[in-house]
Amino acid sequence: MVIGKYSWKEEDGKLFVDSGFGGGVPDWGEVTEADGMLDFLMYKLVRERSGF
Repeated sequence: MVIGKYSWKEEDGKLFVDSGFGGGVPDWGEVTEADGMLDFLMYKLVRERSGF
């Protein structure tokens, strides 16, 4: 199930996702990886793989 799509970027080997809480201005939060899942705020995100 897809709940939503987020803009993301990489800087200095770290992954950041726009939380959407910036009122129209990007609000980048760092994403960490644990147990094969991407942890961001209270979400566990699965990185979309192309070609499936």
